[in-house]
Amino acid sequence: MSGDTLVVGSAYADTRRAVDAGSVLVYQRTGTAWVQQAELTAPDGRTYDGFGVSVAVRGDIVVVGAPSAAAPGGSHAGAAYVYSRSGSLWRLKAKLSASEGQDWDAFGSSVALDGSSVVVGAPETPTARDDRVGAAYVFARSGAGWTEQGTLLPPDGDRNDLFGTSVALDGDTAVVGSPYHDNRDPKGTGAAYVFRRSEGSWTGAAKLYPDNFFDAYFGFSVAVDGSVVAVGVPEAQNEVFWAGSVHMFTFSGGRLVRQSVLLASEPSLYARFGTSVALSDDTLVIGAPGADTPAAEDSGAAYAFQRSGSSWTEQARLPVPDAVPGAGIGIAVGLNGTTAVVGAPGLDPLVGSVQVFVRSGTTWMRQAEIVPPE
Repeated sequence: MSGDTLVVGSAYADTRRAVDAGSVLVYQRTGTAWVQQAELTAPDGRTYDGFGVSVAVRGDIVVVGAPSAAAPGGSHAGAAYVYSRSGSLWRLKAKLSASEGQDWDAFGSSVALDGSSVVVGAPETPTARDDRVGAAYVFARSGAGWTEQGTLLPPDGDRNDLFGTSVALDGDTAVVGSPYHDNRDPKGTGAAYVFRRSEGSWTGAAKLYPDNFFDAYFGFSVAVDGSVVAVGVPEAQNEVFWAGSVHMFTFSGGRLVRQSVLLASEPSLYARFGTSVALSDDTLVIGAPGADTPAAEDSGAAYAFQRSGSSWTEQARLPVPDAVPGAGIGIAVGLNGTTAVVGAPGLDPLVGSVQVFVRSGTTWMRQAEIVPPE
């Protein structure tokens, strides 16, 4: 979300063009009410393109990933669509694709947007090193168009690393998750790579990885805001199997230093805390779509943390009193200031929902539940 604008992806929505082609709904907040402003679809959408698998919004720009869409590199190479708003009208401005893309690169699996730059993850891209190493592409706006500015690659990438599963962008800093990367032993603990831009060129700045082998799928989710980087580790074992964790890093003297490792106050088996993360100033929201809550087992949850100095403290588990088993609450999260949004694809068994929360002081309250129109 951005300001009072919220975008929600529905990758298997039926459209006028095709069944299960995917769509994105745009909502605008007026007062405390959220009103649908637009439905975005791909003009060339097809069944199972995955349009809406990933979304990003900043101001009047929306980027939508479609990892199986047709592109110059192949009929299933993947694409990212850029939309712009004028007044209350949204128009397609560009369709982005990888300059050297090919079928099944999964370009568009993740997207991030900040200012006039977009980062798109393509985690199944083969490289000179091996298959399915992954890549991420940076695009910059030039006038009314968008041009590819650079390709981000892991210097030590290997087969099946899936670099580009997650991406984050803030100014001249990009973070790319590679959750299946091997770090010493055992295999597949994961990593996240940080890149910095200078005069239009991107270079690697740091490789982040877990400090013990109990942290699995490190980099499944990433977020960056200013000097702070958050990395989700949804299958970290800690004291409970696959309870999950989030590692917090901060820039200090030009280096990224691990600041803390965050856990849920009441971890549960298979909670997968860290599946999604969102940062805004001193607030962090973390999704745990398999968490048990007082309302229901395996309903999922989202947690709000607050920073004071260098310490992060859990402020609340965001309240969903009507949670049900399998709701998947926390599969995706967003945050802007004192407003948090949380995806819950199984809360309504037919169409899913988005939960909107607002903070007053230190208290979080549910403001709205958004479900798509029939």
